[in-house]
Amino acid sequence: MEKRVYVFCQLFYPELISSGQTVTELCEALAKKGLPLTIYCSQPTLTEQKSVKKTLSYQGMLIHRLWSTRFNKLSLIGKLLNHLSFGLSSFLTLLFLPKNSIILVFTNPPFLPILVRFLYPIKRFCYHVVIFDVYPETLIAAGLLTQSHLLSRWLSSQNRSTYHYAAHVIVIGRCMKKIIDTYFDHPHKNSTYIPMWSDDANIQKPNNASFFKQEWSLQNHFVIGYAGNMAKFHPIETIMNAALLLKSSSDIAFVFVGEGAKKQFAQSFVTSHQLTNCQFHSYVDRDQLPNLLASFDCGLLGLTSNHTGLSVPSKTFGLLSAGVPTIACCSSESEISQLFTDYDCGIISDPDNAEDLAKHILLLKNNTNLSQHYSRQAKKAINDRFNLEFISDQYFQLLIQP
Repeated sequence: MEKRVYVFCQLFYPELISSGQTVTELCEALAKKGLPLTIYCSQPTLTEQKSVKKTLSYQGMLIHRLWSTRFNKLSLIGKLLNHLSFGLSSFLTLLFLPKNSIILVFTNPPFLPILVRFLYPIKRFCYHVVIFDVYPETLIAAGLLTQSHLLSRWLSSQNRSTYHYAAHVIVIGRCMKKIIDTYFDHPHKNSTYIPMWSDDANIQKPNNASFFKQEWSLQNHFVIGYAGNMAKFHPIETIMNAALLLKSSSDIAFVFVGEGAKKQFAQSFVTSHQLTNCQFHSYVDRDQLPNLLASFDCGLLGLTSNHTGLSVPSKTFGLLSAGVPTIACCSSESEISQLFTDYDCGIISDPDNAEDLAKHILLLKNNTNLSQHYSRQAKKAINDRFNLEFISDQYFQLLIQP
């Protein structure tokens, strides 16, 4: 295999959270298939280490850590500065890559593919864009920009050009594809749908399934688990109000594992309402993720309605792989809703209705047969379509095309 692929993504091993874990899993699988990879990423910001080696050989890949600021990503200004500095380093790196290089670029940060396109006239890169989050639409949905704002119009214009010259534009949801395809002017060119995945070979092999229930004193509880980012576009308010509605059920425990912009809100909600049925923990190591998911009796995830098509919660696929009966607080038009409908592998709940969520939690708690059915169907979905081996093969075939 002679073709080398240059991968640009801000988060990568050992920062195995959010897109960092997702991209690392994909690249590990591609490297195992014999694809030569060089990764360009930033120094991690959420690990205990002050820094890691700037150049590292890892599972057959060559990792280069570019200079960028390392402010706390939970701070909006810090995250923006990290994005901008990494973007600058990436642009300078792209300048010195060979002409006609094959590039796999992720929307982390969101403007990274635009930087690749800027150099297309002189470098003629064969670049493939993977869209995890849609911008500027995400900023508009969050109320940070308006449709008519100069920055919104500039980003939309740059996206149109970036997608036009890309070899492929990969989206992770069918609802997302509908939005991205509006950027294409040519009737015979559009985006490619390749869904998210789970590293099922790892997730489905917990070595101590009861570890976290024992560690967190949850042996006699029905554990409702939320594992991952608690961002502004996740309906954490609905989940917290459901916890309030179920506070009299002493055998039900809500366990939140992760960080994010809304974590402080959730913790303050617990304090102000004197809830005793909620626990908060930081991210667990990757090798402990199978044990964590095995401790959940019910999984929770969500996406606010106005973010439908703009993102797909990757935490979904770990829960399904572990066979966790899962409730998704999201729109009926979302990718997760379509997946749950296709495989009958979980429950869709109104992301704005805490009573609806509480009702569904009690339904799973009191109906073992239904929970077991969703567990079986969840694993079937992963084994049939959404596993790392199947998805990485799609990427592999796409990247080796002449």
